[in-house]
Amino acid sequence: MIPFEDMRESRFKWLFLAGGIFCLLAAFSLTALFGGKFGLADAPKEDPTEFEAPAESMISASRWVVYVTGAVIRPGVYEVPVGSRVNDALGKAGGFSVDADPEAINLAAKIEDGMQITVPRKIAQSRDNPPVPQNTNAPPSSGSSKGEGKININRATADELRALPGIGPKLSQTIVDYRTENGPFAAAEDMKKISGIGAKRFEALKDMVTVSE
Repeated sequence: MIPFEDMRESRFKWLFLAGGIFCLLAAFSLTALFGGKFGLADAPKEDPTEFEAPAESMISASRWVVYVTGAVIRPGVYEVPVGSRVNDALGKAGGFSVDADPEAINLAAKIEDGMQITVPRKIAQSRDNPPVPQNTNAPPSSGSSKGEGKININRATADELRALPGIGPKLSQTIVDYRTENGPFAAAEDMKKISGIGAKRFEALKDMVTVSE
């Protein structure tokens, strides 16, 4: 017959062992059930596109945009490789037009992003309109760009137009381009149709210009 003390000790051992197994099973179940909620499930996946550079950024980093205008075949905005020269941009615009003055622009000059390149035009001379002799003692001829002490905006070159108040290199070339594309000015007031010449600026120069032949 087993003594009572041995039976009680044996029962405690079995209870302790069963409790340990129950705790292990409970811990395993809780881990499987709540592991995903507390960050123990799958690790976050890396976005494969996170470090991909946009194609547009790569293009813009290797290209410049320039505006080619004046005496060229196809005036407009063009893309050129970084480090290009004026000659490269001119080629994009189709080259010189028939009225261009090639010697008035440096084809080897370096260009910059956003730059405007304006090709000057030649002032054509015909038999009916020969060049005026340079005689400072004689009064201005009616066929020149100056008449009665005023500048004829239908004949003046871009350089001559710069003598007018408030007219710089860019605006003087704009006047010549407008005249070439739209024909002669019918009246001096037509200058206000040009962007950059408002009522205030025209008021300052109106007494210095003429459209008479």
